[in-house]
Amino acid sequence: MENILRVQLLTVKEAATLLRISPSTVYRRVNAGHLTLVRWDPRLSRVTLNDPERLLPAAEVDYV
Repeated sequence: MENILRVQLLTVKEAATLLRISPSTVYRRVNAGHLTLVRWDPRLSRVTLNDPERLLPAAEVDYV
């Protein structure tokens, strides 16, 4: 029950702003399985951001 209460639900626009990607890219990531979209009806949907680390591309960091 605790995990259900900790789910962060955002609109597609909010998720796009947070992730610094376009809303169409949010939908592409939903279709690819990287994001979960919850739909209550055709006009009301929210993106869940349970695991934001897996959304970011793997990057190598070089420390100088």
